[in-house]
Amino acid sequence: MPIQKSITYSSRGRMEVRSFVESGEYAMVEYRDPKTLKVVENKFKIYLKSEDGVMRGFLFIPLKGEGRYLVIEDKEVKKELYAYLPDEDREIILFK
Repeated sequence: MPIQKSITYSSRGRMEVRSFVESGEYAMVEYRDPKTLKVVENKFKIYLKSEDGVMRGFLFIPLKGEGRYLVIEDKEVKKELYAYLPDEDREIILFK
């Protein structure tokens, strides 16, 4: 089996094989105050769209300690999502 380059080790030292599931597009959004447009928290959301069009959303909430997050998956993701582009002062559709 050609798995030598896919082998990795867990934090406990257990050998594992990285296995491909799917690929596609992603978009990352942060949350801002609607009046000041300043970032309100360090939380962010990543939306994934697979090649077959399935959408998934994951909210990342920071925990104590650098680089640690609580990740919550959305139960349902709208087909048409909009986000604000602060540099261009306009809204865009995340995926078309």
